[in-house]
Order: sequence, then structure tokens, then C-alpha cells
Amino acid sequence: MDIKELRKNYLKQRSELEKEFLAGRNSSLFLTRHSTLLDELIQTVSRPSLEELNFTIIAIGGYGRQEMLPHSDVDLLVVHNSPDSAKVHKIVTSLITSLWDLINDLGHQVWSIADLEKLDIKEHYEFVLALRDGRYITGDRKMASEVIDRIFPIIFKGEKEYFIDIVHSEIKKRHFLQKYTIFHLEPDIKESPGGLRDYLAAGWLEDLAGEPFFFKHSRAEVDAAHEFMIGLRILLHIISGRNNNKLTIDQQEKISFMVSPLEGGPRSQEEIRTAIETFMKRYYINARILNDRCKTMMEVSRPDKERVELEISDFGTLDNAVAVMNVFIKAGTDDARLSSALKKKITSLLPGMRNQENFPEIREALMGFFKPFPGMSTLLWDMYNLGFLELIFPEFSHIKARFCWDYYHRYTVDEHTILAIRNIEKLTLPANTVPGNGGKTGNSVDRRFASLLEESSGPVNITLALLFHDIGKGGGDDHSAVGARITEKALKRVGFSKEEREKISFLVLHHLSMSTVVFHRDHNDQKVLDEFADLVSDTETLRCLTLLTYADVKAVGPGTLNNWKKDQLWDVYVKTYRKLTLGYGSERIDEDDLGFDRNLIKGLPSAINKVEFEEFLEGFPLSYLRTKPKKIYKHFKLASRLNSDNPVQSSISRSNGLYELCVVTPDRRRLFARIAGMLSYFDMNIVKGYGFANSKDTVLDFFEFFDSNARFRFPRERRRFREMLHEVLTDRRSLRDMLRQKEASPLVLKMGQLEPVVYFEDEKEREVTLLEIISPDKPGLLYSIGSILSSCDCDIELLLINTEGEKAVDVFYIRHNNGILSENVKMKLRKQILEAL
Repeated sequence: MDIKELRKNYLKQRSELEKEFLAGRNSSLFLTRHSTLLDELIQTVSRPSLEELNFTIIAIGGYGRQEMLPHSDVDLLVVHNSPDSAKVHKIVTSLITSLWDLINDLGHQVWSIADLEKLDIKEHYEFVLALRDGRYITGDRKMASEVIDRIFPIIFKGEKEYFIDIVHSEIKKRHFLQKYTIFHLEPDIKESPGGLRDYLAAGWLEDLAGEPFFFKHSRAEVDAAHEFMIGLRILLHIISGRNNNKLTIDQQEKISFMVSPLEGGPRSQEEIRTAIETFMKRYYINARILNDRCKTMMEVSRPDKERVELEISDFGTLDNAVAVMNVFIKAGTDDARLSSALKKKITSLLPGMRNQENFPEIREALMGFFKPFPGMSTLLWDMYNLGFLELIFPEFSHIKARFCWDYYHRYTVDEHTILAIRNIEKLTLPANTVPGNGGKTGNSVDRRFASLLEESSGPVNITLALLFHDIGKGGGDDHSAVGARITEKALKRVGFSKEEREKISFLVLHHLSMSTVVFHRDHNDQKVLDEFADLVSDTETLRCLTLLTYADVKAVGPGTLNNWKKDQLWDVYVKTYRKLTLGYGSERIDEDDLGFDRNLIKGLPSAINKVEFEEFLEGFPLSYLRTKPKKIYKHFKLASRLNSDNPVQSSISRSNGLYELCVVTPDRRRLFARIAGMLSYFDMNIVKGYGFANSKDTVLDFFEFFDSNARFRFPRERRRFREMLHEVLTDRRSLRDMLRQKEASPLVLKMGQLEPVVYFEDEKEREVTLLEIISPDKPGLLYSIGSILSSCDCDIELLLINTEGEKAVDVFYIRHNNGILSENVKMKLRKQILEAL
């Protein structure tokens, strides 16, 4: 027996098998024939040894499954029943040495039957898992059957719970090292989530825990996904000439053209990109199937008994899209998951709904679900994996497993999209909570951006804009513009109003604008900042775009949004916010400004006198012209009604859960403080307040607030508030007495001890001073502070309110004699405010 000749023949035959595979791509045939080729070699080399000693050789691991790739490890188990250990060692060592000369990467274990029966599974659990695929090669067949058919099942099934724990542990460890995602730019097709290890682990768990009641994909789809992966791994081995499982960019280019070859000629960059993206989409779709099966088997084998599970019986008739949407809303509300039976029911309903083109009745349910909440992204993945998301928004299928061929994006477009929404979801968690860490504390939640989400009147706009922000990718044109058009059509189909569609489409259209300013422009350049402020035009849009940018950049890849980038983003937000708000105190409207705003004058209702309207606008801050024309016309009409008998006019409007109070009146003493005090008296949660006057001293004061107790849902309560407000502002009722009575009421909770803090900061460029006050919240707090500011002849340009539990954090932008405050005025204010608090 010439080992060199045997090896030469083996390599020649393996090369022929590789050529046949490249020609026909039949991976099953290649694996079977390659395994058979190795079997025959081992049988040939083992014959002399079998004449001296009774033993058996069993293939284990991948070789046992007949998944012998060109350069995979060959794992053998040698089992004997001889008491003569010296003889066993001598014969087996000689055999293995011969096999090493023949086969690269040969691994082996030698056991006696007696030792196998008393095997320490904790020390040798990997060996036991490999033995699951044991296959007889040569030697004593009865002995092999004893190991495979009797001893292994006793060990494996007898320690079922232990092996389930081990498999779970190994999966989690591997997924952690691979960043929990299948969507790597250069995936390891063996180790990555969705790779061949996931397929193998799912098989182990199915052996131990049984088949799942429900799995979205059929057994044939799972087998096809495995066939794709194993064929890809064979290709990688052949191309690399070694045991390589890393699908690098270079390998992707080679393999993509092997899968879909071009007809002659050089390949353009665009052809290369298209080929790679098409091929990688196939990879990710198949990887997702294997990863889903692995995760499903983890849930089946170790169900989360502490978490509520929704069943079909928890709902009425599930026969339409709204009913299904409400399942996900309830799961979010109850922090529950969907049972397998419920998931199966939902997938069975989808074919009957697909003949519908429009779902206008689902708008309210979508609004309910897409308001950010803990666990939202997990349920969104369920919605997507079950096919329901694509039923409502078929446009989403366009970005399914879409691969971005660059070194910047880490994930496919669909996973990037849901990860971005997850970043918004994390901002809803309590401070210092680490998601998925059993409620343990940490520093993962950035409270600055969380505060923006809390202040936003349209959080649904943010998550829906993120859902669609990359929907236009892959079309070749500007994906932002394409995405905005797709968003408009999709939201119209599901019943969103024109105004709602415009807000969300605007965010999609401009979702890259802020990151461009932050990371690619000099945002210390006033012109750059002015252009960006003109684009967003109002503070709510600025909040939404800031959060969208935060979530989008953070979802590009781990560590992309580092602390420096967060600070840069926040800096642009603050500067733009001040531009949009503090502009009230500097540039004022004059006749020339009215000439360029043709839309405002052109759309003037016939009932409004043009000359009087222009006189009304003169002297207001220039930024007031950014207000929607309909609102400006309304403010003018309120001002037109002012007279000696009616010195106060007001209106209350509501949008996306946030109320706005507008008060129009000639300038009067402590006006701002009294309005804030009245809102406090009615238990309104003020978010922001600001005011300004025109050249005729007509004052517009605005307050935005939440009605936490839903008092204003009753029209009579809104009328009562306005009547009392007018009485307070015209000195017919004492607000001070009203607040004192309220504070003395036993229904008012007494605050705990909190030392008040008063802090000043000058903005010399804007000629304004920021006054920040942190104190226990109490009725009349803003009225007290406002009265003190008024008594010191300070003008309030802007008021920002934030209440954290029982703590109030109020920021006033104030001026004294049209400029920043002197040190004497600051000392006086600090003393009076601290005494009042």
C-alpha cells in the first residue's frame, strides 16, 4: 500500500469532483461522492490494522453528515473493546499516522465501549454533539451500531435539559461575537447568524425538544436555504484553495459572476455593483431563513415563561387587517409576545387580504402602533417576518435583504431600517436602563435625545419616516426624492391626511440634510446654519429631523455614532433651535419683508384689508413669517376684534395631542406670567411658551402644552378656561388668590425636599440671557417666577418647560433694557426667585 500514490489519486479525483461541481453546481452530489471517496481511502488504509485488532471507525461531525467540503476537517472516532491498552495504542497510532500522511486536517478520538458508557458529558459535550451525526465507515459494524444506536441516544436524550442549555449557550456566544446580525458586509457563512452553524444548532434543538408548532418557512424552504449555503461554502473552498468560510468583497465579486455570468467584454463598475447586490440579496434571504429557524427552535426549547403570551382566544374575529394590527398593539401594551398558534393564524389570513389595494381604515391602528414604546422593534420584526408589514406596505418588499455595496453601511436596508426604529424605541426606556439586560442599569440611553422625543408632538411621524427613509434605495435615482414619492402614495393608501403625509414625506425627503450639515459642512458658518433653519422652518420639524438623524446614523453600524458625533449633532440642534426661537428678538418685519412673501399676501382672504394686515405684521420678528399663512390670518382676525370692551382675544387649537393657546392683547403688566399661571391652575403640562409684540404694541403670546388629565376634551371646560383667563388678564379675578387656594388643597401632592438651583448664561451674540431654574414643581411656579421677572423689568422672549417627576426644569430666555442682564440684575433675580421657591 503506497500512501503517496493513494494521496495522489485522491487529490486527482477530488479535483475532478470540483470541476464537475463548478459545471453543474450539484452540492449534494459533490458532498456524497467526496465523502465516499474518503470512506474508501480510510477503509483501504485500515484493513491491515483491523486484522490485528477488533475495532470500528465512525465518522462524526460534518464528515458523519457526509458534508465533506474540499478542505474541511475529517473527524474520526475509533472505538474498541480490548483490555490491552498498549496494543490498542500501538495499532491505532500506526493507523492514524498513515491517515495523516493521506488526509490533511484529520482529527480523531479513541474510546473503549466501557469508557463511553461512563462518559463525563460536561467535559466532553462537544464530542457528544458531534456523535449525533455518527456514521459507520469500517471495522466491527455491530460495535458501531452499539455506539450510534444505543449509547449515544441514552447520553443525549437522557441529559436533554443539559444539552439544551449547552446549545443555547453556544448559540448566544457565537451570535454575540458576530454582533447578533446576519447582515455583515463580509459574513462568515459558517459562524455568522444565519450560517451553517445555525442550521446545525436548530437540528440539535429539534432532536431534543421536538418540531415547532409553527414556523413561517416550510421544510423545503429550509432545506433549499441549507443547500444554497453549503453550495456557497464549497465554492469558497474551491476558489480559496483552503478551508475559508469568509465571504469577502473580492470573493463576492468572483462568485456573483460565477452564479450569473456576463456575456463577454469587460465588467463596468455598475455591472459589478449590480451583480454583487443581486447575489448578496440571495445570501441574506437564505441566511434569514436559517437564522429564523434557529431562533424559533430556541424559543420552542426554552420558552420565556415569565412573559405573557397572546393566544387566538384573546381576540374576537381576526378577519381583516385592522384586527391583525390590533394584535400587535395589544402585544405592545401588555408587553406580550404572540403564541405560535396566533402567528400561524395570522399567516393563514394574509392570502385572503392580498386582493385589497387600499387600507384607509387602518390609519388609526397604525398611529397607535408606531408611537414609540419599549419592545416596538421586536414586534415590528414579527410583523415583517410574518409578511403582514409587506401586506400593508408592499413597497417594503423592494428593500428586503437589499445589500448596500460600500464600506459604510454594515447592514442590509431592511435591517438598518428596523434598527433605526429600535434606536428611537430605546429613548423611551427609563434613564440608565440597558435594553435586554433584565432591567439592569447602565448608560446606554442618551437623555438629551430622549428629552427631544418627550417634547415632540409627532413621535409617530419620526418612526414612520424611518420606516420609509430608505425605501427608494436601489432605483438609481436620488433615493430620498424617490422615497418621499413612495411615502406619499403609501400613506395616502392607508388613510393618512394630506397634512400628515406632507410632514412625514418631508422628513423622508430631507433625512440626509442634517447629517450633511453636521458632518460635511462647517456648521459654525452662519450662512450654513441659516439655510438649514430655513429648511426646517419650525422647532417641531427640527426635533423630528434631529431624532431621525440620530437613529439613522446610529443604525449604520456599531460605534458609528460615537460621543463626538452625538455632540456635533446636538450642537447643530441647539444652534438651529436658537436661530428659530431667539430670532424673535432681533430681526423685525418691515415693509420690504412683506414684498418678498408673495404667497402670504397673494392668499389673503378677501375679507381682510391688505393695508391693515401689513400694519399688523410690522414689528413682529422676521421668523414669524415662517408660520403657516392660515395661522397668521387667524391671529390678525383675533387682533382685529380688540377694543375697549374686549381687550383680550384667545384661541385654543390641538394637533397630534399637543394644544396651542394663542392670546392676543395690547401689552400689559405681567401678561406672560399670568397666562402661565392660568395654565398651571388648570393642571396643564406646559412644553413651551413664547411671545412678541408688533410696532403697535399688540402682543401675541403662545403656549404649547399637554392636557394630561384630558380636561379640554370637553368644550365647556375650554370655554371656562378662556373666560377665567380673560378675567385674570383684565384684573377682574385674582390669580394669586386662586393659586394659593389650590396650593392649600389637600388634593395637591406635597413635594419632597429639593434644593432649588438658579443658573444664568449670557448669549452675547443674541443679546439675551438664559435663566435656568431647577426646583420642586408646584402650582403657580411659573406665575411666581414670571411675576418676579416682570417686577425687575425683564422681557421674556422664550420659555422652555420640562417636568421630570416632581422636579421642574424651566429655561427662560430674557432681556433687560433690550440686552443681556447686568450682574446686579442677576443677583437681584436670584435672591427673589430663591426666596419665592
